[in-house]
Amino acid sequence: MPTAKPSSTHLRLHVPGGSAPQRDTLPERFAGVASLCAAFQQATGWDLRLAKASEPEGNEIWSALIPQPEGEPMRLVVDPPHKIASDKTTPSPLNELLAFEHVRPLALEIGTLLSELSKTRHALWQREAELAAGVPVTVQPDETHLAGRLESVLRGGTEAIGADSAGLYLLDDATTSLKLRAMHNLPRSRFLDAPRTLLGAVADLEALLGHAVVMDETALLPHWKCPEEFPSAVCVPVSTRTTPLGTLWVYSKKQRDFTSDQTNLLEIVAGRIAADLEREMLLAAGASLQKDERGQRSIARWRKDRLPQFAPVSEEWDLAGWASEAGPGNEFFDWNVLNDGRIVFGLGAVNGDEHAAPLNVAALQAAWRSHLDHIAEPAALLSKLDETIRTSSAGDLTAIFGQGNLDEAGRLEFASAGKLASFLWTEAGRHPLTPLSSPLGTGDLYVPASHYFKLQKGDMLILFSPGACNLVDEGGLHIGPDVLLKTLQRHRHRPAAQLMTVLRELLTPRLNGKRDTATIMMAKRR
Repeated sequence: MPTAKPSSTHLRLHVPGGSAPQRDTLPERFAGVASLCAAFQQATGWDLRLAKASEPEGNEIWSALIPQPEGEPMRLVVDPPHKIASDKTTPSPLNELLAFEHVRPLALEIGTLLSELSKTRHALWQREAELAAGVPVTVQPDETHLAGRLESVLRGGTEAIGADSAGLYLLDDATTSLKLRAMHNLPRSRFLDAPRTLLGAVADLEALLGHAVVMDETALLPHWKCPEEFPSAVCVPVSTRTTPLGTLWVYSKKQRDFTSDQTNLLEIVAGRIAADLEREMLLAAGASLQKDERGQRSIARWRKDRLPQFAPVSEEWDLAGWASEAGPGNEFFDWNVLNDGRIVFGLGAVNGDEHAAPLNVAALQAAWRSHLDHIAEPAALLSKLDETIRTSSAGDLTAIFGQGNLDEAGRLEFASAGKLASFLWTEAGRHPLTPLSSPLGTGDLYVPASHYFKLQKGDMLILFSPGACNLVDEGGLHIGPDVLLKTLQRHRHRPAAQLMTVLRELLTPRLNGKRDTATIMMAKRR
């Protein structure tokens, strides 16, 4: 509602009122209640009506409160009965008045139905608005540029109230200045002007507080800092529900007043501008998100393409590996066949975020493969990898890695660095292979050592990455190596590929797509 500033008759502030939006009337809210009350009276002889909760009580016998999600609560009221005629000409089918204890349960159920109806209508009202907000924001092929749309809106609002010019001034990121971003009927050179500082711009500051500022004579109000030299002007806020965006100024070439209706219309125009600006922000954010998602899918495909697709063919060994496709991409497994027929396999994990981790994995995997041409012994190769990481990185790359060599005689040679869970499973039970050591690239003195084993038929080596050992189930219980190995207990005599399927089906539902990852490698003596 408009309020006048006592110090001047040439300035008015239109402060938004606090009244709630107008709701439907009682008959519209409960259509059909009148006929229901009439049927109730005809069937029971008692009067039933719907009243506002604030209405004073009369001669009512009974009432029940019907809450309203929006608006004033209602009361369902039973009044004393009409007199029942003793002859057969009465319009009521009853010759005797029903006792109230028989009428009350019916009235109570009617009240319950009306309450449910009110809740349902309110929920439908909310859902329809939510569905409207869920309409996808898309760009039409022939859509006018934002500059053209803003200028069209400014022109329409200016002409609607009989004004002459308009300017849209938006805040900078630091919220310290206002820059002209769109205009109607102002010189184009205004776009070249420097931003107006917000400090001291009294009218803009008042508008950003949510008040419309009407200046009937700008010449008498110089301290309010009208941006253009016009006799009269009005300034309204441009904002979303939570964020002030700037101000809309509308100017008149002649001295005049702006009515409350005209000011309200300009606030609607400002709301349309805010909606257009917010839509552009959503489109930009959506495009950025789609680009990021395409990049993540591309990285996932790139990682998948560099994982081995087929296990080496061997009469003595059955190999299987699995790495989750989602997650930060900081783990991998790989295998190769040396010239002398030995099978070499490795499992590694690196540090880094979702952008750096795939690059670090690629570097570690490439270094490992290149060193295999010259160094095959696991401990010596890990020492070389440690040196490569320390000399070729900026000191921020560390890696956990385990390597095993298998020959046709059933011998296993194994070495690892870092927190890698590795287990040898024989008929005698499950045994961890090596104690934990420092990761590669930390700069600690690393003295690698290879361990040699002779595996019998059915014996196997299983490697679990750190990610595979740090998941939780639906109840929040930790899924560690013991749980994974116990899961395999009754499937132990199956081929490696089937065992890997069992573990994958256990772990995949518990992986958070963006946070968790898991990699497993196993080699089983046939």
